[in-house]
Amino acid sequence: MYLRYCVDCKVGIFIEGNFKYNCEKHTNRKTKDFFKRNNLSKLGHLKRKTFLKEITNEVKQYFIIGECCIKQNDYPSGFKNSTFFSNTFGQSVLSKLKKYRKENYTRINYQNCINPPFNMKLCEKFKKTTQRHASKFDIDSAFISCLTHIHFLLPNTIQPKCVFVNTDADSFFNQLDENDLNFGFVKLFCVPNKNEVLQFFPYYSVKHGIQYTTCSVCCEHGENTINCKHSDESRGYFVETYLNDALYYKRNQLGSLRIVQIIYFDSKHNRDLSYLANLLINYRKSKTGLEKLFAKQIALAAIGRFAFNVEKHCSTKNMLINNYHELTFKLENNKIKNIDFYDKVIIAQEYEKLTTYKNNVISARLNCSSLLFGQVNNAIRRELFDVYLLTKKNTSFEVLRFDTDALIISYPNNMTQLNLYQEIFDKSKFNYKLEFEDIQQLTNLKKKSHFFVCKNKTIMKIPGLSLSVFSRNNIYNNGIKSYKM
Repeated sequence: MYLRYCVDCKVGIFIEGNFKYNCEKHTNRKTKDFFKRNNLSKLGHLKRKTFLKEITNEVKQYFIIGECCIKQNDYPSGFKNSTFFSNTFGQSVLSKLKKYRKENYTRINYQNCINPPFNMKLCEKFKKTTQRHASKFDIDSAFISCLTHIHFLLPNTIQPKCVFVNTDADSFFNQLDENDLNFGFVKLFCVPNKNEVLQFFPYYSVKHGIQYTTCSVCCEHGENTINCKHSDESRGYFVETYLNDALYYKRNQLGSLRIVQIIYFDSKHNRDLSYLANLLINYRKSKTGLEKLFAKQIALAAIGRFAFNVEKHCSTKNMLINNYHELTFKLENNKIKNIDFYDKVIIAQEYEKLTTYKNNVISARLNCSSLLFGQVNNAIRRELFDVYLLTKKNTSFEVLRFDTDALIISYPNNMTQLNLYQEIFDKSKFNYKLEFEDIQQLTNLKKKSHFFVCKNKTIMKIPGLSLSVFSRNNIYNNGIKSYKM
């Protein structure tokens, strides 16, 4: 469906394609697909009715023109006899449709606005020398401390202040102050700078998954972007994100962007969430181990990395497996969550397949808000990218890798920890803590796995291996042990 609308005349003209519309003038009712199309036509009629109910003040009169009418230049008499018809009507519609881009009008998926955290390597290997040292720094209580920042704003109400599409959205965005802190969802088309090593917005490749690239075409073809000769329009890609991220991209001149959709809210700092966050932070500073554990688990379950991992809260059915051939088949197809051996029987627990709707319902019951998680997650991304931009200006420092809310930095050996904090972390709104000092060797493996040697200990990070707080501390203090994944 394509809608042409005149503000002054308060008239709307719906241009309907043949797939979901039965034209009374040109439709052949004897064809096989008539009844199928008739059902779709009823659905289209219902959508138009719902749409017109919402805009009764803007549209007082409307016409429905089929694609067949334009192709045959034969229009319904009601429209043809009106003052809004002209002989060039069909040509003007077709010229508009040739420039029409579906991506500009596809609704924003709010879940896609949660950008993946920075969990990546910026070098292959590092080895300590007499000139260079390295340490790992972690943002202290990153996810909950973010809620205490006075500039962290959330919507006052679920009703947006305004919604704009296409050129109106781009015009509204360009009029905003670059330091605007109000909450908003944005869909944009970005063209990243070619000389940037690390890109801020991810590109979702069909073949290769999440990638950070300067050219979407080269990425899909698996080509090196160094010799890229594609135009800016070809290199760019669409991104769904939060308004703060789009303004950050523009403010730091990370590339050019065009806003195609924006949903803007009046926002404020939530004092209740801030109070709760401060309470959990104080618990984490407690000398009592139980209070520390309580604060950690609450933070992880509410807005941490386990916020959307609702499978562990779902009861799944058990099944009996009688032989090892059946067990092998189930394991190969990744259909089993865990197994228990009882006498001569194998009891297996199946994975439960959750729909997106059911997943969101369970998350809501557990008080896990995707909106809240996304705003916090993206704020931490911006913080780490700030450090990256700072190290670009000051070549004495080098970021070796990012890990969601932590980073490993290389620096000159004559620099003290105090100087390091003053140079990099002093202006940050977050508090950083030194997690591992004097890293002697770092090796980045495939995907996100890596290990480093520090004071005769080898610390290994493997994606998918999740340990409890106590188990993790035990590894750091006593060395590596075997754990079942």
